[in-house]
Amino acid sequence: MLIQKLENINNALIFIRNQGITLVNIGSGDINEGKMIPTLGLVWTLILRYQINKRGAADEGGKDGLLNWVNSVIFPLGLVCKNFSKGFQDPRVLSALVNKLQVCCLE
Repeated sequence: MLIQKLENINNALIFIRNQGITLVNIGSGDINEGKMIPTLGLVWTLILRYQINKRGAADEGGKDGLLNWVNSVIFPLGLVCKNFSKGFQDPRVLSALVNKLQVCCLE
């Protein structure tokens, strides 16, 4: 069963690479073992590619575009994120993003 799981993850990573997304320091074992840093890096890369670029904010640059996207999601809730280090100390910011992504996935 583990071999099949790793093969499925590898297929997903191959698909992502074929979409032109550069993956650095992540493999199927990292995802399967639940290694947080490489997995979160992959998630942010996918959000940047498929959510931010879709909205045309990619011209602002990756980090600024991502921060603007985060603020566009959380602003209706009365929240503002000024940067990624201190802004995420407020658990409501991460909670609002998770909620938004759950809603997007259900549509």
